[in-house]
Amino acid sequence: MILIITAFSKIIWSYMDSGQAGLTIVVPALLGLMEFLKNEMKLL
Repeated sequence: MILIITAFSKIIWSYMDSGQAGLTIVVPALLGLMEFLKNEMKLL
């Protein structure tokens, strides 16, 4: 599960570094990640 978080972080940071990211990319990605983690925690 930590690998998933790391991968997500790298994707988001790479977008931010390239200057392409606005909140339109980062916020939905973070919200999606939070929802995913909530579901994962329920399974554990």
